[in-house]
Amino acid sequence: MLSNLPNAIHDGFVLECTLQRLGWEVDFETNVSLKSAEDAITKFAEKVGDNAEACLFAFVGHGIEINGKNYLVPSDADLEPSAAATLHDAEDIVRRSCLSFQHVVQHCFARTRNGTCASIFVLDCCRQKFFNVADSQPRGRVGCDLAPVSADIRNSCVIYSTTPGRTASDGAPGMGGPFMTAFAKEMIRPGIDLETVLRNVRRRMTALRNECQLAPSSSLLEDSFTFCPLGSKAENKVEAETGEDATDVVARQEASGFDQAGTDD
Repeated sequence: MLSNLPNAIHDGFVLECTLQRLGWEVDFETNVSLKSAEDAITKFAEKVGDNAEACLFAFVGHGIEINGKNYLVPSDADLEPSAAATLHDAEDIVRRSCLSFQHVVQHCFARTRNGTCASIFVLDCCRQKFFNVADSQPRGRVGCDLAPVSADIRNSCVIYSTTPGRTASDGAPGMGGPFMTAFAKEMIRPGIDLETVLRNVRRRMTALRNECQLAPSSSLLEDSFTFCPLGSKAENKVEAETGEDATDVVARQEASGFDQAGTDD
């Protein structure tokens, strides 16, 4: 069975709070079934259209790579290791039960945008050995051998929470995962571009002696991308607030009864 992830909803909520502070419109889904995930992604891609300045898709939970293909695990995934005697069996089980990341990137977004705005994909996925069959790949950061983003997905960047073949820590219950905590703190800093955000996240991970979660990325961005540009409405909004970061917002809401029940995914 896949392990429980106590901080998955927590980390998603941290990212939601941070993006909203920066002026983003956010759709936040938790513990979604495969059908609900497919519907939500289609709706999101249609909403983005060709006019948005940028879009961001994030997934926090379990990921599986098998036979060079990469999948996100929904809450209703029926994954029974004993049913997979061969690699073909395992891939068939995963394909029926999980959401293809290639589908998310290539089919949904390519059809609706064609690179007219920056697209950021954040995959904060744990790594776990699941199917014990010949030639299967390590699990987790949705593909330790994930191929570069296809050239027809212009102006995009895929960010992973951990390096190939390594585990992504979920963190202590209620404290948040180390990658998302660092990422949220860095992305809200005014005037810092995405590449600098990721370098700073890596420094934070190294300082924590968490040297496997160094936020590797695959980028086809055509211009420098900044979550909080200097002189922007986002910077003014951040400066006008109390200085409380998203992790403090989540802690405060949890203290007042924020429900983390059902955080399997």
